[in-house]
Amino acid sequence: MFVGIGTVTNVLTVVVGSGLGLLIGHRLALNVRTTVTAALGLVTLLIAAQGAMAVSDDTLSAAVGDSAPMLIVLGALVLGGIIGSLLHLEQRIETFGGWLQSRLTRGDSADVSRDRFIEGFVISRWCSASAP
Repeated sequence: MFVGIGTVTNVLTVVVGSGLGLLIGHRLALNVRTTVTAALGLVTLLIAAQGAMAVSDDTLSAAVGDSAPMLIVLGALVLGGIIGSLLHLEQRIETFGGWLQSRLTRGDSADVSRDRFIEGFVISRWCSASAP
């Protein structure tokens, strides 16, 4: 294994999932798509809850102190937000999402479809990145 395997795995699953959604998503009934989206949202919440519970783990508290785990999370979010803003990461991810859509779809896409794809890509990438 190498450092960053989780990130690589997240990126690959988002790209594969987005590709599958483009290829077969329109063939599924609206209620099936809604159910799948809701299920994926619930699983994301479950993963986030597990990550939040890990912050209060006794082993971590013993290593850094009782109040430090929350401060570490807060500091990481603030620092990550500042760095991401300075590097324009959200804009770059949106640009990559547009490029990815142009590679995965055929013909001209409507602007609304393009915006929905990019928004879905960015949201799925954000959710998978926030999972532990």
